[in-house]
Amino acid sequence: MNYIDLDFDALYGEALALYRENGGDILFPGDEKEMLLRTVLGILQQERASLNAAIAQGTIRNAEGEYLDILGENAGIARQEQTDAEGTLEITVQRGTSGITIAEGTMFSCNGMLTFETEKAVGATAGTGQAVLTVPIRCTTGGAAGNGIEKGTPLSPVEPKTFYISCILTGTTSGGIEQEEDEAYRKRIIASTFRKNATGSRAQYKAAALGVSAAILDASPVADEEFTNGTGKTYGLTPGQILVSLMFTDTASEEDKAQIIRAAWLALNADETRPLTDTVIVREAKSKTFTLKVRYRLQESDTGENLRAAVLDAAEAYKQWQSAAIGRAFDPYRLTSMLYSAGCSRVDIDQSASSFDGGAAGYSTVDGATRLNGMVELEEIKDD
Repeated sequence: MNYIDLDFDALYGEALALYRENGGDILFPGDEKEMLLRTVLGILQQERASLNAAIAQGTIRNAEGEYLDILGENAGIARQEQTDAEGTLEITVQRGTSGITIAEGTMFSCNGMLTFETEKAVGATAGTGQAVLTVPIRCTTGGAAGNGIEKGTPLSPVEPKTFYISCILTGTTSGGIEQEEDEAYRKRIIASTFRKNATGSRAQYKAAALGVSAAILDASPVADEEFTNGTGKTYGLTPGQILVSLMFTDTASEEDKAQIIRAAWLALNADETRPLTDTVIVREAKSKTFTLKVRYRLQESDTGENLRAAVLDAAEAYKQWQSAAIGRAFDPYRLTSMLYSAGCSRVDIDQSASSFDGGAAGYSTVDGATRLNGMVELEEIKDD
């Protein structure tokens, strides 16, 4: 979006008219005055483009990076920062004539790819036999990279010592979360206006839930009278109960989810968020699965690899769209439309090999506490 017109021909026409109005002579293409005018107008066009960009960065809709951070801070909403994966390391050492100290910040390697550092110092006194030391560790690579290293995995000290016998994880590492991306942050800033103006509204509950952790991709508040599970049976909520379902990133562990659900419950039950008459329940969103087997034919005018890549991209974009929000209806016909737009001349969904929630793969509404996950299988129809 341009807030200031950048059309060079229009700018040139305005400048030329102003030049003539002020007594200037006729300018012909290629003469010195005309070339100078074009040069000056080219610089002016660049300045206008910079001004357009500056204005855009001052709006929530278009701001990016640090500019969006400033707008968020003005609204009282901070970007959720990256966190490191954590775990606990059990270190078995051989005692000696002198005590052993493993300092805070001691580095251990996992398969030579990731490193973890101890978060406090631990030690063993002088003596004989072995000693077992337990110490919390965190991954030195921020975000989700350090999540999911399983219990029992051995780590290696970066600086080997003769007293080390074994270094074993006592549980699966978890807690690493990527920094909140611009689009998710933008949505929270916009939603924050509802938190200030409405108590107990759907938008307020959603904004408060999304503000708990960057690992929450979507939040859906519902009341019992507003939805059913498709068979006419309610979820059993009593009047005044609000169910807030959360959808998490794929990298969030079960331990992470439990901690975030607890934090969300505390945030949503805070006095400034919850009316006295509401009781808020927080759960992970239920999941339904789909499988779509699609046969397609490419347009005869273009059967190259670029078109096949576009078809694959369209299928992936559909999967992401279908699973991006809680309560989004299952719509296989949207996939058909996207594949046609990608360059297919024919698209057929094989109903015998496709399904949704164990049934037929037709359009179906989904309640406000359920998200979808699924797969798309593509088969190209080729002429014999």
